[in-house]
Amino acid sequence: MAVNVGVRVVRGPEWKWGNQDDGDGHLGTIVEIGRQGSSTSPDKTVVVQWDCGTRTNYRVGYQGAYDLLLFDNAPAGIKHQNITCNGCKQEGIQGMRWKCISCEDYDLCSACYFAGKHDHNHEFVRLVTQSSAGARVSKRQNCAKTQVRGLLPGARVVRGADWDWGDQDGGDGKAGNIINIRGWEQESGRSVANVTWGTSLTNVYRIGHKGKVDLKYTKDAVGGYYYKDHLPKLGEVGEQNPQRAATDGPTVTYCVGDKVKVILTVDVLKAMQEGHGGWNPKMAEYVGKIGLVHRVTDRGDIRVTYPGCGTRWTYHTAALSKVNSYATGDEVTILSDMALVKRLQSGHGEWSEGMATTLGKKGKILKIYSDGDLRVSVDKQVWTFNPACLTPIERSSKPDLNNTMTADRAEELQGNLHELLQEILTLRTPNESPDKLVSEAAQGNTRTVTELISKHPDWVNARVSGKTALQVASHQGHLEVIKVLSLGKVTMELQDQDGDTALHYAVFGKQPDIVEYLISKNADMNVVNKGSCSSLHVAVNKGFVDCVRVLLRHRCNANLQDLYGDTALHDAIAKDNRDIIDLLVEAHGADLSLKNRRGFNVLHHAALKGNKYATEKLVTKARQLVNLKKDDGYAALHLAALNGHRDVAETLLVQGHGDLNVRNNRRQTPLILAAGQGHTHVIELMVTKGAEVSAEDEDGDTSLHLALVRQEVYAERDDSPIIQQYRTKIVSGLVVNMAIASVCFLVQAGGSLTHRNHQSKSPLDLVLDIKIKNYLLQLYEQRRQKQRQDKDAKHGRRRRSASQERLLASSRGDTPGTSTSQNVNPMSSGASPPPSGTSTSQNVNPMSSGASPPPSGTSQNVRGPSTPAGPPAPAGPSTPAGPPASSVEGPSGDSPANLEAMMSDCRMCQKPANCQFKPCGHQVACMDCAVLFQKCFSCKAEVKDRVRVEEKKCAICSTNKAEVTFSPCGHKNVCRGCCNKEKSCRACQQPVREMLDKAGHRISMSSQSGSSSSQHHQRPSSSKQGSGAKAAQAPSSSGSLTPRGASSSSSRVSKEEELKKLKEQYQQMEEEVLCPICMENKRNVVFLCGHSVCKKCSRPLKQCPLCRKPITKKIALFT
Repeated sequence: MAVNVGVRVVRGPEWKWGNQDDGDGHLGTIVEIGRQGSSTSPDKTVVVQWDCGTRTNYRVGYQGAYDLLLFDNAPAGIKHQNITCNGCKQEGIQGMRWKCISCEDYDLCSACYFAGKHDHNHEFVRLVTQSSAGARVSKRQNCAKTQVRGLLPGARVVRGADWDWGDQDGGDGKAGNIINIRGWEQESGRSVANVTWGTSLTNVYRIGHKGKVDLKYTKDAVGGYYYKDHLPKLGEVGEQNPQRAATDGPTVTYCVGDKVKVILTVDVLKAMQEGHGGWNPKMAEYVGKIGLVHRVTDRGDIRVTYPGCGTRWTYHTAALSKVNSYATGDEVTILSDMALVKRLQSGHGEWSEGMATTLGKKGKILKIYSDGDLRVSVDKQVWTFNPACLTPIERSSKPDLNNTMTADRAEELQGNLHELLQEILTLRTPNESPDKLVSEAAQGNTRTVTELISKHPDWVNARVSGKTALQVASHQGHLEVIKVLSLGKVTMELQDQDGDTALHYAVFGKQPDIVEYLISKNADMNVVNKGSCSSLHVAVNKGFVDCVRVLLRHRCNANLQDLYGDTALHDAIAKDNRDIIDLLVEAHGADLSLKNRRGFNVLHHAALKGNKYATEKLVTKARQLVNLKKDDGYAALHLAALNGHRDVAETLLVQGHGDLNVRNNRRQTPLILAAGQGHTHVIELMVTKGAEVSAEDEDGDTSLHLALVRQEVYAERDDSPIIQQYRTKIVSGLVVNMAIASVCFLVQAGGSLTHRNHQSKSPLDLVLDIKIKNYLLQLYEQRRQKQRQDKDAKHGRRRRSASQERLLASSRGDTPGTSTSQNVNPMSSGASPPPSGTSTSQNVNPMSSGASPPPSGTSQNVRGPSTPAGPPAPAGPSTPAGPPASSVEGPSGDSPANLEAMMSDCRMCQKPANCQFKPCGHQVACMDCAVLFQKCFSCKAEVKDRVRVEEKKCAICSTNKAEVTFSPCGHKNVCRGCCNKEKSCRACQQPVREMLDKAGHRISMSSQSGSSSSQHHQRPSSSKQGSGAKAAQAPSSSGSLTPRGASSSSSRVSKEEELKKLKEQYQQMEEEVLCPICMENKRNVVFLCGHSVCKKCSRPLKQCPLCRKPITKKIALFT
C-alpha cells in the first residue's frame, strides 16, 4: 500500500524494538518516508514520531520486514466520498472503511468497527482507500483486542518536535490538556488537537496534519480498543493500488524518491493523461526531464516533483520510465574515456586534472546530491561525478538497517556542510594537489596556502567535494587565509552544488568579520542559492543578528524572496527574533507589501503567527497594510481572529484603526471567524469594540449559527471574563458550555435568534435543550424590550407596561372581558376606574398621582403630559393639533400607540417590515414572517404576492425617503417635505385624514385645516388650566348621541365619522374571532401562553407566532 506522511500507526507483528513506542497500543505518526540514496532513512523505511516524544525509523518492507500497523489514515486526507457509516451516520467515511459481507450495503467507520457495533459473527472487508480492492478479515467474535493510548482527549501534553508557535503554551515546559481531536477543514481528518494551556489559552495543534506533530504527552490518555489482527501492515503490497504498465510488459512499481522521466511524445502523453491527472500544456516542457517521485495517489497515478523549480505534475504510470538510480554504498566503475568524462563533468562538479588517475577504476558512492550528482571515493580520494560517468556494479547483499534513536536531526543543509568540512579537514592529500590547498585553507594554515597559491595560482578556485578553499575558509573564519586567496584571481561568487557562495558560508559559520571583509572585496550580497535564499535569508534563519546588521548596513536587497516567496522579514517574524525584526522593518528600501506564494504580506504573516511585537512595529511603520486583503479576501484582522490571537487583533484595531467588520470573499467578518473557531476572548474583544453581531456570511450564517454548530471547538475554560460570567449567571440545573455562554453574550449584544440562514435554520433551531432555548428566548426578549424603551425615550414616547399589555391583550379577545373606554381629566388626583362591564374610553396621564389601571377587560391608552382637553371641535375634516399620535385610534382598531411602529416594524417579530403585500401595498411584516399571512393584517385583502422592499423613495420628489404614514390607509408614499401636497393616498385613493412622521407624531395638515376653519368657527375653550378643570366627554364607542341638553354644535356627528367607527368596531370583532395568521378561519386552538389560532394553522407551529414562546400544548376550543 502507498505510505503517506501523517498516518497514525501502532507496533506491528515483527516489532523487535522494545518500548521505543512506550508500550503496546501506543500511537505514533509517520513524519518522513525513506528514499533511495539516504544513509539514515533508506527506501522502504519510515520515520515515526511517537506520541511519547521519541523519533526513529522503522521497516515497511525493508529486507521483507514490517514493523508497523496502519491504525488510521484519515490524517493523510483519506476519505470515502458518498459512503455513509451505518453506525454513527457520518457522511463520507474518513480513514479506513469496513464493509459487511453478510449484509447488503452496510458500512462502518473505524471508530464504530472497533467499538463493536453490528453483529460480531459477521465478516467484513477492509478498504484502506476508496480505490482499494479490499481485504477480507476474520470475525470479531473472540478476537483479541488492544487498548489504544497516546495523544487522545484527556492527555497531558507539552510542546513537541515540530512546535512552531512561539510561547502560546506559556513557555517551554508548560503543560496543557487535550480537549478533543478533530480534522482540519476538508484537508484531513482527526489530525489536530484542541489544547487548553495553563494560561487558559486554547488553540489547535497538529498531530499528523501534513506530517507534523506539535505535541508530546507527559501523561497519556486511554482511548478505545482495536483488533490488531485486522489492521494492515504498513507498506505491504496487496490490497491497495496495484500498478501495471500500459503495455504487456512486467509490473512496474514506483517508490517515493525514485528518479523518473517521461519517455513519450507530447501527443501520446496528452491522450494518456485523460482521467489520470489531466493535461496541462506546460507539461510538454518537462518531457524528457528527470524528476523525483513525490507520492503515489490512491488511483495509482504518480506525482512527480522537479527539483529546483518546485513544479509538480501527476502522470499516468505508463507514461514514466525509471532512471538508473544509485544508493549510498553502491560500488561503481568510472568510465575510461577521458574526453567523454570531461564533457559530461561540465556543470556536474567540473573536471580536475587529478581525476585522470580515477578513470577505469572502481569506487564507492559516499553521498547523493539533490541534483543527482554523486560523491565517489576512489583510492582514498573523493570526487564529484556526473552519474553518466559511472557504471554500477551489482551487489551481492545489502547491509542491515540499524534502528537509530536519532530524534531531532539538524537541518539537512547545515548537516551536510559540517560533514563535508570535517571530511576535508581529515583528508589525506598529496603534497602538491588542489585538494591540499582546500584542506590547508580549512585548517587555517596561512603559510602553506600562500606557498601553494604562489606555485599554482590556477588552483585558487579548485574544488574538493564541490567546495573551494575560499568557501571553507570563510566558514571557519580564517581571515588571513581569505586575504591570501583574495590576492589571486579568486572568484567571490563561485557556487557549490547547493548554490552557496563564500558569503553564504561566512554567514553559516556566524562570521560577521568575514562577511564585512568579503563585502569590502565586492562580493555580491544578493546572490541566491538553489533555494533562492540570499545571505540575508540564511543570517535571519539562523538568528545571527551581527551578520544581519553587517549586510543591512551595506544595503543588501532586503526584498529578495525565496522559493516560497518569503522575504527575510517573513522568516524573522516566524522566528520571533525581535532584534532582527527591528533591523528589517527599518531596512533601506524594504517593501513591506510584498506577498509570498500563499499571498501573505509581512503583516498577514505576523497576524497568522500571533506575533504582537512585529504587528506593532509594522502598524506603526505602514498603517496602510492593516486593511489590505489577500486574494481570498482575508485581512490581517481575519487571520488574527481565525487563529485566536487576541493581542494581535487588539493592536490592529486600536493602533491600526482596522475595519472591525471587514469581510473576506466568503462574506465572513472577524467575529464570524472567531465564533466558528471557539475563540471566546476574541469574540469578547470584537463585540466590546462594536462589531456587527448580526452580520451574515455567504451561507446566511451569523456568529450565533457558527457558535452553536461548532460547539465542540469551544474550551471548557477560557480567559474571557465576561462570557465566563454567563455560565455562573445562568439558572442552576442547566449544563452550559462556553459555546452557549458565548451565544448568550452575543444575544445580549444584539444577535438575532430568529434570523434564518440559506437553509432556513435559525439559531433557535440549532438549540436542542428546551431549557436553554427558553433561557435564550428570555434574554432575547429582555434585550428587545430594552431596545424599545431606549427608542421610545429617544423620541419622547412611553410604552405600556407588561401588565398593561396583558390587560390590553385580554380585551382583544384572548381572554373573556368587556371593553371599556373613558376620558379622565389628566390632572385629576382622584380618578378611579369605571365599573366592570361599562364601555368607555380612558386616557390616563402617567403623571397623575392617583390614576390606577383599569380592571381586566378595559382598553387603555397611555400618553405623556398634554394640555387639558377643550370643548369638542365641530364635526369636519379638520385635525386638532396637540396630542401625539399615540392617543389616536388607528384603522385596525387595536389602538396602536405608534402607527409608525405598525408600519415599519413586523407585526410578528418586531424586525423591520421589509415586505410589501400585493395588491394592497401595505408593509406590515418582514420577509421571514410574511409567509404566515394569507390576508393583509391592515386591510384584510388577500395577499397574492410578497415583494421585498429595501428603501422606498418619495413618490413626488423621488429623492428623499418616503417616511410619512397616511391614516387611515397606512400607506407610506411621500417624504416629509412633500406630504402637505397630498389630500388622498396615491396607492389606494382614500382621503388622507391624518399624517404621521417617522417618530409617530401627527403632522399639521395646513391646507386642510385652513379649509376647515373657513367653514366652521371654533368656540374658544372655556376650560381652565388646573386640577379643577372638567374633561369633555367624547362619544362612546357604541356611537350613541351626546347627552340631552348639550349644545347643537357639539351633538352633531357626521355620518362619515359614524361609519368609520362602525368599520373599526367590525374590524376589531373580526380580529378577536379570526385566526391572526390566515385571517379566514375562526380561532379554535389556544396555547398555554394565551394566544390562539385556527386548527389548520396550528399544525406546523412549534412556537407561538405572536410571543415566540415554545408551544408545549395545544388546546382545542369548542364554540
